[in-house]
Order: sequence, then structure tokens, then C-alpha cells
Amino acid sequence: MKSLLHTLVAIGLVLLLVACARRAPKPDPVVGGLYSVNAENGRRGVAKVLAVDQPAVHVRLYRETFATVPNTITESQLTLGTIHDPGTPGIGHLPLSRDAFFRLDPQLIRQSSVTPEELEGYRYWKDAGGEGVWP
Repeated sequence: MKSLLHTLVAIGLVLLLVACARRAPKPDPVVGGLYSVNAENGRRGVAKVLAVDQPAVHVRLYRETFATVPNTITESQLTLGTIHDPGTPGIGHLPLSRDAFFRLDPQLIRQSSVTPEELEGYRYWKDAGGEGVWP
């Protein structure tokens, strides 16, 4: 009877730890951070965090994808492209909910800075009322 009680207590503690681990808040993404993120067909893309505010993590998605998480990357290697280029074009500004951002399995490659030009889409979004976030 005593070993059954110990077993039940141990199982309860494990379940409690698992529940707490699932609810642990994720840290804010690093503004200016270049992150490797999930892309199509099992590949990895690159997203740059432009801003983080209450409703969203604002990112720039580049068109280049990689077979694995890049160890290093320079912004000169990254482009947005156009709809006339082969493949999928990048997106200059995409407001994502925190959940949507973390579903991309972001892995920080390195930190960079954000230029005023890169914030143009973010400013348009804010001026239009700051609504519309990818869930």
C-alpha cells in the first residue's frame, strides 16, 4: 500500500511538472534578431524581428530558404524578391501573434539592427489602426 502511494505521488509530481513546463511564458523575441524559422517543404527560412508590441511580433520574411538552420548569415545574402522572381517572394512586414511566431520554431541566428526603411510597413500598419494580426 505504501509503494502504491509513493507511485501515485510520483506520477502526480511528474504531471504537475509537465503542466507547469507547458505554461511557462516564452521570452520576447529579440528586436533586430535574425531567426531561422519553419518554411515550406521542411526547409528553413529567415525572419527578422522588426518590432515587438502588445498585439504582435512584427517580422520581415526573406525569400531564401535553407535545408537546415544556417549557422551564420549576413543580411546581404537575404532578399525580399518580387512576384516576378521564381519561387516565393519575401514579405516586408508581417504582424504575427506571439503564438504564430513561436509556431514557426524560431531559432536565433544572430542579432542585427533595424533600419528606418525596414520599419516602413510597420509604420503604415500602426497608422492604419494597428489591427490585423496573423493568429
